[in-house]
Amino acid sequence: MLTSWGLKVKVYPSHAEEIHPQAIDIEQDIVVNARLKGQEVWARRQDIDINPPYILVAADTLVVQGDRVFGKPRDLQEAHQFIEMLGGRPHQVWTGVFLKASGSGEERTAAVRTDVTLKCLNDMERQALFSAVNPLDKAAGYGYQDSPWIVQAIQGSKTNVFGLPMSTVLHLIHQLSSVAC
Repeated sequence: MLTSWGLKVKVYPSHAEEIHPQAIDIEQDIVVNARLKGQEVWARRQDIDINPPYILVAADTLVVQGDRVFGKPRDLQEAHQFIEMLGGRPHQVWTGVFLKASGSGEERTAAVRTDVTLKCLNDMERQALFSAVNPLDKAAGYGYQDSPWIVQAIQGSKTNVFGLPMSTVLHLIHQLSSVAC
């Protein structure tokens, strides 16, 4: 998504151990996870091919419905259960973002919420969904960017449902760019 805005991007997956959020503190917990991911990559910056100036961007996305937090499903059976539970009922997609400027070390964080309602899918439609998208790699087992047909309604940032709230991230990049990378 960042490249579509003309930004040069290098992806370095984080190996950070995430905390397991509770629905009570989801806004804080996802920012903590994004920060953990970003700091783990930041600590390895000498070992990876990256030259200043740059802004590190890390994110963590989770799905919440009531008191239930949906991470990535453990297997296909759980993915089917997740989609069935979410179908026809509103839920929230939360993404925490962490940005850090290479020169100044200045940091920014944010949490973004989008309200989503999925269509109620039958077994055949869930099979079609999982044939098109690896549900084990997505919070709650679905990816809006790969399967928009399963969404009944969205209120808020669509790119947040992709896993990166672009308006917020670009705003934070602009703030950090003016601080001097």
